Amino acid sequence: MIRKILVRIMVDKINVLLVCALGMSSSLLELRIKEAAEKRGIPLEIKAVAVHDYEKEDFSTVNVILVAPQARLVYHALKEKGEQFGAVTLVIDPMAYGLVNGEAVLDQILKALEAKK
Repeated sequence: MIRKILVRIMVDKINVLLVCALGMSSSLLELRIKEAAEKRGIPLEIKAVAVHDYEKEDFSTVNVILVAPQARLVYHALKEKGEQFGAVTLVIDPMAYGLVNGEAVLDQILKALEAKK
């Protein structure tokens, strides 16, 4: 499944930008997502940034924009920015975020990429 996704989006790894309120609480989730991807053999890079810093990021290499539940007020602005570069934007499931469940968030990423046309 992952090979089909990578071929469809024409990349050799999934690049994720994780946007949260202050960029601190997401660092543990960032680590858990990386660990889940490594465990499954999925090439993935992820970077967590604060909501007030996302505009400084280079969106041209981002495949997925994850929005923390507490930062969902900027979802539409991030979605618009991401669409310019073909990125999928999604709000992280609040339960997965609260439990710092990297496996569940990785599943959410893969499902969104799989659904991408």
